[in-house]
Amino acid sequence: MGLGNSTLTLANLTIRKKVGATLDLGTGCGIQAFLAAAHSDRVIATDRNPRALEFARFNAGLNGFHGVEFREGDLFQPVRDETFDLIVSSPPFVISPERKYLYRDGGPGC
Repeated sequence: MGLGNSTLTLANLTIRKKVGATLDLGTGCGIQAFLAAAHSDRVIATDRNPRALEFARFNAGLNGFHGVEFREGDLFQPVRDETFDLIVSSPPFVISPERKYLYRDGGPGC
């Protein structure tokens, strides 16, 4: 799956100043984490979907991003005792009862 307009918009709106720790909540393919790695001492990328994390790990290796840590879990559970200087997220945003596409469909209460 290619980068969508919403992903590019978020990337362009994110403030890119030097920070210590960044969290990418719901990393998906990892693009927001990779962009944050350029101005963060440490990046943790989380996702509840193990397949998405495997794609993100693959993308990190393919593109030479070795400073990103990947963790599986829902919302803040994988980082519950940690603090961050920057949090980025590009969560599922389609309000729909559908669950066909886990990367996109947020369910009826999105």
